[in-house]
Amino acid sequence: MGEVNAGGGLGVPQLASDEALDADALASVLVRQLGSLGVAIGLEPGDYLCREMGVLLAEIVTVEERDGTWFAGVDPGYNVAPERFIYGSSFPIVRCAGSNGARRPYTVAGNINEGPDHWAERAEFPELAEGDVIAVLNVGSYNQSMHLDHCLRRPAGVVAFAERV
Repeated sequence: MGEVNAGGGLGVPQLASDEALDADALASVLVRQLGSLGVAIGLEPGDYLCREMGVLLAEIVTVEERDGTWFAGVDPGYNVAPERFIYGSSFPIVRCAGSNGARRPYTVAGNINEGPDHWAERAEFPELAEGDVIAVLNVGSYNQSMHLDHCLRRPAGVVAFAERV
C-alpha cells in the first residue's frame, strides 16, 4: 500500500480572534479526496498536538519606565524559545499571581541585549515588580530542540509531568 503525505504544520490559534482547527473537518476532506485511492494518509500534526503543553516561567528582574513606555525585563532571552523571533509567533503571557488592580501595558524584554529580544509589546498586566513570575504559554512545540547557544546562554530547564500524559 502506498502513502500520501498530506503535509503538516497543523497549527493552533495564536490570537484570541484566530479560529481553532476543526480536525474532524480536515479528516473528512482528506478521506473524501484520497480515500478511494486505497492509500495510507500521513499527516504531521506539529503544533496541534504539543504547542499548548509547554509553559516557560520567567522571573521579572527589572521594571522601569522610559519615555512613557513601561518595560519588564525577564531572566530568559529569546534563545530559549525562539519561535517568536524566527516565525513571528505570538505567545500569551500571564502573571502567575495576583491579577487585581489597575493594568498597564508593558514591553516584556529578555536578557539578551538585542532588538528582537522582546516576548511581548504593550501586553496588559497589573503592576509588575521585580521578583514577580510570568508564564509564557504555548511554548511546547519545540522545547529545547530550538534552543540557541547565543551569548553562551544555557537552555531553560525542563520539568515534565509524565503522570499527566
